[in-house]
Amino acid sequence: MSFIIGDSLEELKKIKDSSINLLITSPPYNIGKKYEKTKDLQEYLNEFIPIIKEIYRVLNPNGS
Repeated sequence: MSFIIGDSLEELKKIKDSSINLLITSPPYNIGKKYEKTKDLQEYLNEFIPIIKEIYRVLNPNGS
């Protein structure tokens, strides 16, 4: 097991396709918590969709 610490999008780009069996995330959920800055929904999605695409790319078809 290993942990990767860094900018999620940049770190995901370094991982080869379909090589991850288990991926756990804790993104900012954009729901107004004290520790996060709430963004316009479209702005939030524009930032998060590229990360979701990378997660999908690196996740093994039988992974979770």
